[in-house]
Amino acid sequence: PAPLGASLVASRLRRDGHEVRFLDLMFAGSPALEAARTALEFKPDLVCYSIRNIDNQSPAPFFDPLPVIRSIVSAVRTAWPKPTLLGGTAFTTFPARLLEALNADYGIAGDDLDPMSRFVTSLAAGEPDHSVPGLVYRAEDGIRRNPFTIRGYADTEFDNWDFLDLRSYRHSLTTLAECGMVVRTGCPFECVYCDYYQTFGRGWVLRDPRQVAEEALALQRAGARSVMFADAGFNRPLDHAKEVLSALIAAGVRLR
Repeated sequence: PAPLGASLVASRLRRDGHEVRFLDLMFAGSPALEAARTALEFKPDLVCYSIRNIDNQSPAPFFDPLPVIRSIVSAVRTAWPKPTLLGGTAFTTFPARLLEALNADYGIAGDDLDPMSRFVTSLAAGEPDHSVPGLVYRAEDGIRRNPFTIRGYADTEFDNWDFLDLRSYRHSLTTLAECGMVVRTGCPFECVYCDYYQTFGRGWVLRDPRQVAEEALALQRAGARSVMFADAGFNRPLDHAKEVLSALIAAGVRLR
């Protein structure tokens, strides 16, 4: 589905007063070329990248996205050499490695939007705050990592839909839904094949079912026809999942 986390960051930075240009490269024919062209057109002071996955999460032959990501970052840096900031779930999993592999300047690990907001504001003021939680940066003695915070999205306002072109995802044969919705984060289970509990914490952070229903209606009004619950195990805890479904029915949500 559409890049939910990246659009949340863009929305938060816009509310902070920054001018933001959002670029979704999911269906770009030449991602590196399009990213470089957009950077030259917009001329940003800071170029941010959200890296969602470190593999294709498919039983099909393994695909390593890192070479493509590296080509995008390199093309933008060549066209418009400004500071680079990384984020996203994949970055939170391997922060120092990805900062090094992509030759980036900074990164923010974790799901909390406040550190991202605080650091970008300090950077815009010309005084980068290296004490920000989750910050990964280069120092004279190598790459340094600050411990990141796990907050969840219980009190997060999802006002990011205008950044997303849901029609592109609707007509794609490779996507399961146009957009994702977050019902809860965190997971107390420690499955050997999953690192979700490391990036989002071992405790559940539950969102208000009524708030979820309101956001679903907002998506419906925006033209969405289908959504995917972007949770690692929607039906746990079971009582909360039932409350969410009941709220969606009561609100008259008609999304697939």
